[in-house]
Amino acid sequence: MKLTLKKVKKMMEEGKNKNLLGNHLIEFSEDGIVQRLEASESKMSWEGLEKIVETEGYYFLYNTNLSAIIIPKEKVVDELIELDKILTNKKDRFE
Repeated sequence: MKLTLKKVKKMMEEGKNKNLLGNHLIEFSEDGIVQRLEASESKMSWEGLEKIVETEGYYFLYNTNLSAIIIPKEKVVDELIELDKILTNKKDRFE
């Protein structure tokens, strides 16, 4: 664990990471997910997700086995009911 933390810290210090950390605007539609960051925009269809995992505090939208869009529920309080409906509906296709 300690070695992984050192590698992550080094990676973060080495380059520009505008598209890794910070605020992300995420929009959901029937077609998929649009993620807007400070310096880029990406689109992913629902078919591009590997799995959706929900915990008490987060949604994890995995696009690979090692990479996910992480949505803290505390940051989407106003949209939580609608987001839960969308993700629950999409999550059914993974089970």
